[in-house]
Amino acid sequence: MRTSIDDSIEIEVPAATAYEFWTRVEDFPRFIGPVESVGRIDEKRTRWRVNFGFRRQEWIAEITEVIPDKRRTWRALDGSSNSGMVNFHKVSEELTLMTLHLEYEPKGVLQNFGDELGVVSRVIQRSLEQFKDFVETHG
Repeated sequence: MRTSIDDSIEIEVPAATAYEFWTRVEDFPRFIGPVESVGRIDEKRTRWRVNFGFRRQEWIAEITEVIPDKRRTWRALDGSSNSGMVNFHKVSEELTLMTLHLEYEPKGVLQNFGDELGVVSRVIQRSLEQFKDFVETHG
């Protein structure tokens, strides 16, 4: 069964700055706990290694839409059923509302149980908070 998560956070940097940091996928392990590594294959594809729910998963993701400074969408091509979209809305010159929509399909008993308990939702919320801290500190 596919699950959807929607979350948002305000970041005290211009939208272009927040967007730029989001495009640095190699930094994702610094603020998304379960992500062990993300490597670029080419301009549109990345290879992910994630350890979530006591299970390591790997997949290749493809960027499906790019609107510079505003939106990126993606989908997994193999290994894990997930897709998503992140938007950067300019609130003011120095304030951005970042929204995230994620769809995924938990695998196995542990991931399904964790999904029912809202574990992934809490991980996403914490990851957005850590992304905010990272961008505001380094931006």
